[in-house]
Amino acid sequence: MVTADAAREAPGRLGETVEMIDESRGESTVFAVGTAHRAGRFLEYGTVRRPAAPWLWPVFRARLPGVKRSLRNSVRASFGSSSKQF
Repeated sequence: MVTADAAREAPGRLGETVEMIDESRGESTVFAVGTAHRAGRFLEYGTVRRPAAPWLWPVFRARLPGVKRSLRNSVRASFGSSSKQF
């Protein structure tokens, strides 16, 4: 799961604040992974005085093939089951 990997990769105690948030509206299913702690943003993207030290994006990028595969299988199953009903 992306959330668990992100929590493990986050520096220091920032990993304790990583969570998955359901942002779904109506029929749209949307989830966000991140932290509400402001240090997470500054570490991920850097500041004028500190270079970026990405911890969330590399985890997501490494998991992207699996996320795409799961999404593709879900869509296929959804269309497969609905086409059989008609």
